[in-house]
Amino acid sequence: EMTAQQAHNTRCVAEQEKVQRKLRTEEDVKWAEALLQLIQKVSQLQQEEVNFRKDCKEKMLKVQRELQEEKAGEAGLSPQEEERIAQVEDAYKEDLTKWESMRASLGKRSRAVAMLSAQLDELPARPELMQYEKRFLELYDQVGAKLAETRRYYGVFNTLQDTKRLLNKEINLLNSIQGQFESAMRSSQGRAKFASSVASINEGLQASALKARAKLSNEQAVLKALTEKHGAEVSKQRAYFNLVKEFQEACHYGENLRGKLPSR
Repeated sequence: EMTAQQAHNTRCVAEQEKVQRKLRTEEDVKWAEALLQLIQKVSQLQQEEVNFRKDCKEKMLKVQRELQEEKAGEAGLSPQEEERIAQVEDAYKEDLTKWESMRASLGKRSRAVAMLSAQLDELPARPELMQYEKRFLELYDQVGAKLAETRRYYGVFNTLQDTKRLLNKEINLLNSIQGQFESAMRSSQGRAKFASSVASINEGLQASALKARAKLSNEQAVLKALTEKHGAEVSKQRAYFNLVKEFQEACHYGENLRGKLPSR
C-alpha cells in the first residue's frame, strides 16, 4: 500500500508540472490552484485511509489473540470481559463506518480531480494557438482574394450591361432618324420639323453626356478616397504584423528564461 501511495504521489507531481507548463491566464492559475488543493486533499485522505486500515487490522488481531487466549485458558468469559469485547466490536464498527465514509469522499474528490484534469488537458497550448492563428490568417487572405475577384467580375458585368444599353439606345435613335428622314425631306415644313427634332435629340444627348461626366467625376473622387484609405489601412496592417512579430519574439524569449530558472 505504501508503494502504491508513493507511486500515486509521483504521478501527482508529474501532473502538477504538466499543468504548470500549460498555465497562460489568471483564470488558468485559479483552476490550477483549486486542482492542486484537491490533489493534496486526495493524497491526505489516501494516507489517512492507509493508516486507518492498519490501525483496524492491529486492533482486530489484538482482539482475536485475546479471544484465543481466553478460550484456551477458560471455558467461558466473565461479564467484564464480554462487556470489553462488546465495546471493542462497537468501536470497530464505528471505525469501519468512518472508513467507508472517508472512502466515499475520496472517490468523489478523485472524480472531481479527474474532471478538472481532463478540462486542463483540453486547453490548447501556445504553439497550437499560434498554428490556429496562422491558418485563420491564410483563410482570411483567401476569402479576401475571392471577394476582390468577385467584385471585379461584377464591375465588368455592370460595365458591359451599361455599354449594351447605350448601344441599343443609339441604334434605336439612328433607326428613328433614318425612318423620318425620307418623309421629312419632301417638304420644307417637314425639313424644319426634322431639324428641330434632331436639335432636341442633340440636347438630350448633351445632357446625358454631362450626367455621365458628373458620375465619372464622383466615382473618381470615391476611388481616390478609397485608395488613400487603403494605403492607410495597409500601413496599419504592417505595423500590426511588426508588433505581433515582436510580441512572439518576446514570448519566446520569456519561455527560454523560464526554462533556465531552477525548478522548485
